[in-house]
Amino acid sequence: MSTQEYGEYTVSTYRFTDQHTLTVAHETRASRELPGNGGTRWLQYGSTEQAEAEVLVLAQCMTRKHAMYDTGFVGTKLVIDGPLDLADRSLVHEAIADVLRRHDGALYTGCDLNTTSADMREVAARHNCVLDSLGNPAVDTSTSTGSGVFAAMMTTLEPGARPRVAVHGLGKVGGQVARLARNAGFEVSGFDVRREAVEALGVQYVHEEQLFTAGFDVIVLCSLSGVVTEEIAHRVQADWIVASANSPFRTPEAQRVVEDRGVHYLPDYLANSGAVLCDALEWRDPDFYAGLDQATIDRYVMRTIQSRALDVLAEAGLRGVTSETVASRVWSENIRPVVPA
Repeated sequence: MSTQEYGEYTVSTYRFTDQHTLTVAHETRASRELPGNGGTRWLQYGSTEQAEAEVLVLAQCMTRKHAMYDTGFVGTKLVIDGPLDLADRSLVHEAIADVLRRHDGALYTGCDLNTTSADMREVAARHNCVLDSLGNPAVDTSTSTGSGVFAAMMTTLEPGARPRVAVHGLGKVGGQVARLARNAGFEVSGFDVRREAVEALGVQYVHEEQLFTAGFDVIVLCSLSGVVTEEIAHRVQADWIVASANSPFRTPEAQRVVEDRGVHYLPDYLANSGAVLCDALEWRDPDFYAGLDQATIDRYVMRTIQSRALDVLAEAGLRGVTSETVASRVWSENIRPVVPA
């Protein structure tokens, strides 16, 4: 195991096979009373250093989400680095459970890219600090996240608008965004590395280049982090970028270029917080959460996110600043102080 401190965050890496590591980043103030919460994603990075750099950025994104919506959690993220075709997946389950045991109730996780609810059930069988709607199989938190992203996107539109919407990444979250946009009567296009995922939703497939440059009214990013490079930033044509993917800009310069070119940006930590809202409900009152259905949860998520997004956009318009300027102030003011034991 190796551990490094980065200001208010701790990053620890554990090797559990010859080819796989598990890296966890969490705020140093995480405790049983103010636990860290963030999903576990699985990708193959170029190096351990790359995995550690990404998990730190993602944990910082989780800090913003939790503070923005006052969930009662602090920022945490887990990243598995290694081939996805591991024959014995139980090794992953045990590695995650071991990290959770080490933190003794101060960290919770759930599924993210390339991990599933089935994986989380296996982790939960080994250690109980898992929040993935396991106590209520009627609710899919990824669907709720997509519903929340759609609600956030709606705040960027003029009343009665019928926009051209492009969705980058048509997994569970992006698929729900595309489905709701199509049902609302919008013209919806999409890009995914799996073309069949786009076509199965009944939306128009576009190549990735076209998605960014064809002049859609709204581009919704629901795929990987860092998808908007500086090269793309100089060519993107849209009125709005709405982010579901955490940290969608490859560099701060890419974001600056987009905003300087007049493309508005609704931050990921404002728009894609459906899962953390679900987690907060499940953690605070699991019996109540167990009795809810998907439609009820989705309405709650959509109204909560839409209300916060409308407040942010109203103040941004009043002051003539970007929505992220306002959103950043809101989450930073909501940071909960550590209460001495």
